[in-house]
Amino acid sequence: MALTDNTIFYGKDAEGFFKKVLTTGLAKNELTLIPNVKSKIKLAYSDLGNILQAEDCSFSSTGEGSLNQKTMEVCDLKVNLEYCATTFEANYLSAQLRAGSNNEEVVPTSYADFVVNYVADKVSSDLEKVMFQGNTGTASYPYSLCDGLVKLLQADGDVVDIAATASTIISTNVVGELNRLLNGVAAEVRSEANFKIFVSQEIAFAYKQAQASTTGGLFLVGDKELNYLGYRLIPTSALNAKQMIAFNSDKVFFLTDLVSDWDDIIIIPQRNISGARTERFATSLKFGVNYLYGNEIVLYA
Repeated sequence: MALTDNTIFYGKDAEGFFKKVLTTGLAKNELTLIPNVKSKIKLAYSDLGNILQAEDCSFSSTGEGSLNQKTMEVCDLKVNLEYCATTFEANYLSAQLRAGSNNEEVVPTSYADFVVNYVADKVSSDLEKVMFQGNTGTASYPYSLCDGLVKLLQADGDVVDIAATASTIISTNVVGELNRLLNGVAAEVRSEANFKIFVSQEIAFAYKQAQASTTGGLFLVGDKELNYLGYRLIPTSALNAKQMIAFNSDKVFFLTDLVSDWDDIIIIPQRNISGARTERFATSLKFGVNYLYGNEIVLYA
């Protein structure tokens, strides 16, 4: 008997899909999330001047500084898929019958749940790539869908650019290159609570090797959060081999609509419609990345 699942996901079910897509991943959940952006948002910020004065008996206003705003926008994206039902059936059944009694994976309670999670994992992974390397001037997937952080930073003259001095980052030079990056960051930015350094997987691996070679094997067993001089290193496959970006994540934003009034996830079996034993998956989402102060961000490449 053919699989028949006329499920249409709304409300909390749809919200769960979008939250998984937009807030999971190595790097996405490290940024500040700004939801409910339908198209554009103007984010206001203030730069105060010299506000302290010597005390006297008069009132003299000074140091108000300037009130500014930066326009940020999201890209409209969609997912339209059509699969033969047996494709997902095979994956679904293998998950249900997975060997072992202590698997951490939670088996979906329904076939529709499995499809939603299956697609969410792929969308989340692709958005991670777009977040850093997106470039609408290219034609390659998924980078052409929306401009990412690297493109925005490269076009901003206020951003501190540091060129790599080595052709390859390896265990013997990775610490020196991290120091060059940190030397380019303003001292007050380095001291902020949410200052982080995003690094490529290649740089992360070189740093692990450097740790192991200088600690008598302390880091040879188990995976640990990477940290240098008290600063978190966050590896991501979305950065190229010789790329690092340092900033305060409170001031770099991941923009989305999450779930708007018209968002829904629809799984439409086609057997009773067209006779084909396929299932269609359709949904829409909004996505963007931006920041406030270019002069507080260091791009190493």
